[in-house]
Amino acid sequence: MKNLRTNCIGLLLAMGVVLTSSLHAAKDQVPKVVQAATIKVGEQTVLKGLAIEAGDGQKASFCYDTETMQLVGVWKDKFINPIRLMSRGDYPVAQGKIEFGNDARLGGLSGNVAEVEEGQTAVLPGSDVQFRGFHRFENRITLSYEIGGVGVLEHPWYDGLDGVYHRTFRVASSDKELRLLVAKDFPTKAGIVEKVGNGAHGYVVLNEGGTNMVAVGILDGPKEAAFEIHEEHLYLKLPAREKEGAFQLQIWAGKDEEKMSRFIENFHNHPPFMDPAVFTRGGGESWKETVTTRGRSIGGSGAFVVDTFGVPFTNPYESVMFLAGIDFFLDGRAAVCTFHGDVWVVSGLDDSMANVTWKRFASGLYHALGLKIVNDEVYVTGRDQITRLKDVDGNGEADFYGCFNNDCKITTNFHEFTMDLHTDAQGNFYFAKAGPVRKGGRGFEEIVEHHGTVMKLTPDGKELTVVATGLRAPNGMGVGPDGQITTGENEGTWTPRCRLNWVKPGGFYGVVDLAHRETEPTTYDPPLCWLPKSVDNSGGGQLWAASDKWGVLKDRLFHLSYGTCSLYLVLPQDVNGAVQGGVVKIPAQFQSGVMRGRMHPKDGQMYLVGMKGWQTSAVADGCLQRVRLKDEPLNLPLGYSVAKGQLTLRFSEPVDRELGEDVESFSVSHWDYVWSRSYGSPEIPVGEQAKMERNEKGEWSKDQMGVKARENLDITKATVSSDGKEVKLSVPGLRKAMQIRIVCNLETAEGDRLRPEIFGTIHQLPDAP
Repeated sequence: MKNLRTNCIGLLLAMGVVLTSSLHAAKDQVPKVVQAATIKVGEQTVLKGLAIEAGDGQKASFCYDTETMQLVGVWKDKFINPIRLMSRGDYPVAQGKIEFGNDARLGGLSGNVAEVEEGQTAVLPGSDVQFRGFHRFENRITLSYEIGGVGVLEHPWYDGLDGVYHRTFRVASSDKELRLLVAKDFPTKAGIVEKVGNGAHGYVVLNEGGTNMVAVGILDGPKEAAFEIHEEHLYLKLPAREKEGAFQLQIWAGKDEEKMSRFIENFHNHPPFMDPAVFTRGGGESWKETVTTRGRSIGGSGAFVVDTFGVPFTNPYESVMFLAGIDFFLDGRAAVCTFHGDVWVVSGLDDSMANVTWKRFASGLYHALGLKIVNDEVYVTGRDQITRLKDVDGNGEADFYGCFNNDCKITTNFHEFTMDLHTDAQGNFYFAKAGPVRKGGRGFEEIVEHHGTVMKLTPDGKELTVVATGLRAPNGMGVGPDGQITTGENEGTWTPRCRLNWVKPGGFYGVVDLAHRETEPTTYDPPLCWLPKSVDNSGGGQLWAASDKWGVLKDRLFHLSYGTCSLYLVLPQDVNGAVQGGVVKIPAQFQSGVMRGRMHPKDGQMYLVGMKGWQTSAVADGCLQRVRLKDEPLNLPLGYSVAKGQLTLRFSEPVDRELGEDVESFSVSHWDYVWSRSYGSPEIPVGEQAKMERNEKGEWSKDQMGVKARENLDITKATVSSDGKEVKLSVPGLRKAMQIRIVCNLETAEGDRLRPEIFGTIHQLPDAP
């Protein structure tokens, strides 16, 4: 080791020459995966990790924490194991021995070298770290971030021939000194810090401690730069400077002294490095092959026709096609995202459905469960952030994966998905965050401030606020033309059945553990309606049919059911500013659990996407389907309202008067559920919940809950309006109820069958008009 140290002290580091020439990457050098995820790297779990596979020949993997911009670990061999659906906490893991790395709790490039408090995952106080995203250029990934307002580009790479890891930086001008944490566990007694003269400028550090030896050198470093060891961590100190510039760190790690000596001896002969700015201009196609499918009409009923477009479950990239979000460009092409992190652009969605082309646009996103296009730019909701995708060079692929906002707090819980993405007329974004449900579905794990909320993000992506709380697992939401916010909700703890929520700012929607209030709530804001399991056992999002093609259904609200692969028309009733109502099923069935929908900007029809993963009646892993409205009778209820002793139904067509005025043509029943900490609820008689007492755990016993109890209500009179479209039912026993079921056995005046089943909720009974 004596000779080795002598070589280190005498090492002359060559000045790096920044090149701007074009790159020519071999096809097989394209990284297999760039993946955002919660990643286990050695003994650390990185909540918002970004794994990058890079290198010539043999590749290595780099994992960054995008909250602190720390390089957490580097390894060779395999990448990370793929993201699984509903993994129950089994997150991707670095598939190799960690060569070197850093503590994710320590800031990356910052003005603060102090360690944060034990267990804290936020960025260092005062360091002001902002991840801006990453650029993709052929087979190279370049990170973009800011530290205290100072712009940084960082390009990781691995020299497979020499076994040297490269971190190449371009740092903007700054009036402050910055420090880069290079590697942890550098005992002072084992480190050598030496400045080298002879006209060149550089440093080398050798760590002989621990199981590995690590050597670090700098090419083209700024004057007065210096390595230093602080609390056994190696930092590179960068002085304030008037001009931005590029430099490169080269790192060797291992146990072979001969190889490390060769690294040291060859260091000054290393070829010039590329400026990271070269890789920010877009270039090359990673996914040249497209897939063409066909569509077909699979029927429907009456006025509703369902078309299904072939989904490329078999594709060149082995992408799993669990479709979880959709929106449209101005020219009519669609962008869809998948749960496993892809975005595909779909063209050919015309009447012929003969040539539907799928082009992969982006990959590596983290649980992409919502997509919105604004000004023809794609925004995607992930668990770690909202990503804005830009095609810099116009080749049909995203070159810049911008971090639009990553303020949403997360934990390692598997269930806390970030759902959907919508905008209002002012350009604000909205999405919903699930709670940290325990394995098995009962109760919750560690809770942070954003669990179980609806959130609003300003149009510039800078300010994230909570709109409402108390949600368990809202797999989808909607924003109406006048800013109305709705969400779905799934049965579970504090949620006796699925809910369809009409959300108001500051509202609390039932889950006490996720109320985020100083005082535990003893009641909740009621939903628009409850939904029994036969209607929806796992809710999706909502969609407003803002299209003239939909006639009397224009601007009406629809609810999507993931669990039953169904579509429902919502029948709201406003009572003194409070909304209650019900739903009726549209006569159409879908191949997968539909969760997201949009209206097409050109053909004016409804497009739905869905997936199959957890509890659902789906037959396909994913679907892209269109619901078209023909110029035929709808044969549907369009309105439902209640008053004291009276229930009114409004139909799309006149009903047969004789049947409509026969009370035997109708059936009305009602029941309640139990709001408790228990998972779900049985059906109980209306009004019985108030007579029950909870135990010390906040639960009702099974004996108290009793048996199912649907009460059939007497209908004493049925009256049809003069236009034949409205039926008033006299129901003296009508009461406030969590669930009401109305079944009609009618015909239209033209003789068409009319057999709707409406499920609703009654919170208030106003005086009859």
